[in-house]
Amino acid sequence: MKQTILLVILSLGCGVSMGEMTKKQIKSFKKLVKIDGSNYSFEERRDEKHCILTIEFSAEEYGLEKVIVRCAVELTDKKTKQTYLVTKKRVHGSLDRGNYNQYIGEGYWTVLMPFGEFKRLKVTGYAFEYGIMDGGKFVPFEAEYDDVDTYEELVNRTPTAYPNKCSLNRVRRVYSY
Repeated sequence: MKQTILLVILSLGCGVSMGEMTKKQIKSFKKLVKIDGSNYSFEERRDEKHCILTIEFSAEEYGLEKVIVRCAVELTDKKTKQTYLVTKKRVHGSLDRGNYNQYIGEGYWTVLMPFGEFKRLKVTGYAFEYGIMDGGKFVPFEAEYDDVDTYEELVNRTPTAYPNKCSLNRVRRVYSY
């Protein structure tokens, strides 16, 4: 009988510790990073045309080790009207290498999408989210959306993966003398 009660108590305790994040915990992550704006452009890089989505951010130097950035971009081929989906995900991370004593608390992410064989592409929607994993679930706490309400909505409406290799890169701004 004592063993059964002990097992029940332990089971209930594990359920609480593995439960959803509290609003207070999510609010503490919101204080660490803020999206300041976004834009996209079309540029030639290495003799190839690219679509580049840029997300500006302000962030603390530390405390972002578990923060994940995920992005979904919908591209439409203007000629065929076919839509394609680019998805990328990375850990934001804290400052952990190099000489960052001149970090000014801001930077930007870029999603580089080469045209490849496509001649005319346009961005028809994107979702960019900062979040944390809670068990197996991604919980966003800061986001920027264009022509979509959620990341999941964009992923569900655009089933065809973009065929070209894309990248997600972060740049932190530092003081220069």
